[in-house]
Amino acid sequence: MCRRKLRLRQIDVSNAFTQAHMDDVDVFVEPPQGFEDWECCSSKHPTRTGQCKCGKGLSYLLHLKRALYGTKQASRLWQGTLCNFLVNECSFKFKQSKADPCLFRAAGDGFEIICGVYVDDIILAYRGEDAFKRFEGEFRKRFESTPSEPLKWFLGMAIDQHEDFSIHVGHELSIQKMADKFIPQNTVTRDFPSNELFSKLDRAQTDVERAVAQEYSYASLVGALLYISVMSRPDVAYHTSILAKFLHDPSPDCYKAALQLLQYLHSTKNKRMYFSGKVQIPDGCGAHAKDIEQNCGFVAYSDSSWGNKYPYPMFGYGIYLYGGLISYASKQLKTVAFSSCEAEYAAASYACKEIEFVRNVCADMGVILQGRLVLCVDNTAAIDIAHDVGVSARTKHFDRAIHYLRDLTQLRRILPLFVDTHRQRADGYTKALDKSTFNRWVSHVVH
Repeated sequence: MCRRKLRLRQIDVSNAFTQAHMDDVDVFVEPPQGFEDWECCSSKHPTRTGQCKCGKGLSYLLHLKRALYGTKQASRLWQGTLCNFLVNECSFKFKQSKADPCLFRAAGDGFEIICGVYVDDIILAYRGEDAFKRFEGEFRKRFESTPSEPLKWFLGMAIDQHEDFSIHVGHELSIQKMADKFIPQNTVTRDFPSNELFSKLDRAQTDVERAVAQEYSYASLVGALLYISVMSRPDVAYHTSILAKFLHDPSPDCYKAALQLLQYLHSTKNKRMYFSGKVQIPDGCGAHAKDIEQNCGFVAYSDSSWGNKYPYPMFGYGIYLYGGLISYASKQLKTVAFSSCEAEYAAASYACKEIEFVRNVCADMGVILQGRLVLCVDNTAAIDIAHDVGVSARTKHFDRAIHYLRDLTQLRRILPLFVDTHRQRADGYTKALDKSTFNRWVSHVVH
């Protein structure tokens, strides 16, 4: 990867589940249609109802020796088989991440290999060409798979790694396919999702509206938008989160808003997430540049909206490492907030959960984040509560869970830092912004 100068390659395992042996659970299946019935045998073999073609006895059931697609335990058996190879059988003796069991790492004198697994698709980040070739030879000797190749496509994402090891990740092709499917011809393109429309969305109010909405493939469209937003387009995370609230009873305006969002994605389909691998000190964080630099440029942002028409306010967070956005979310708080301070405090606590996860994953991958990690919040009252262990009339009703921010602050694992709203990079995850504010915010998440 970029900062550690690791190259990316990909291996695709052929029929992965069938390369895992069954455990001690006996599973029997009927032969598929068209399969020749076997010769009759003694009754000690499991059988199924029905006679053989010869008419002398019953045909066999098949006793599985390998995992089979469609069985309940197939994915678990494949994961266990691959994990056992990497950790125990492979000469490199990978260590499995405790935070994310789909990540493995091996490192030694002059080499490093990180293995990320998604079912049968495997990403390999490495340095040390000779060591990697040895590992690939061992892997392909154990598993039937394609030869490794430079990583260019993964789960629909286009991935470009440049000579300076920086990386671009985008979804141009997937967005184009969605546009071809859902957007009518000669439709006006949009360079900005309409905040006016998104701010007034509601469920269908009449049977007429429900009947009109049933003519649209709303769930299919929103599902596709959610996938794009989660994988590579954080600039539409808030909008897709709002659209998902109305999946069970959408109004015609909901479908119109979803189409407008797709039009925006189509007109900006070349925007990508960028990972430069360079430590950057964001505006407003200069006083704590040392904390950021010694932790690989780690900076997190959390924000929340309060006072809108929803009883549970929206909140969001964005986490940056080496200048790249590595984790983000736009969700609804599980707490009814009585003030903006409580909403911001709760949002920061939920962000801390993700920060601790990132800290643990980084440690498993050889990147040690030490001491206080900077979390930027645009509410001074929330920061004061995090530093103060006392109780007041304004805080005595707070849920115990949202004091997670205070706990980590007292343990000196989190440094809450105030930034004003126009420097708040989580602002776009919580509300619909006007065009100029939205464009300024987008410049921090996609390029």
